[in-house]
Amino acid sequence: MDIIAKEAIFHFNKAHLADPTIPMWVIKAKGETHYINHLTADCPWSTKETPDNPSTKGSIKFKNCRITIDENLDATLTSCQSHQIKEVQG
Repeated sequence: MDIIAKEAIFHFNKAHLADPTIPMWVIKAKGETHYINHLTADCPWSTKETPDNPSTKGSIKFKNCRITIDENLDATLTSCQSHQIKEVQG
């Protein structure tokens, strides 16, 4: 699966603590949530603190990226230029 997004949010999946068969990580992009086992990122990122959120206190935010998720639920993020994202969006 390939996704090109202006923003992607990555965080720990608390459900994994109760059931280790559930993937440990969550990545959200373009209004969709994807559960993954591993992430490799080759693009800039910043932290996003959300102390008032009852479930996720912090996450990592990626901007202008391509997300590739393979059949093992391993994700790779690479940088995209803004014009590439605009071309995909039409």
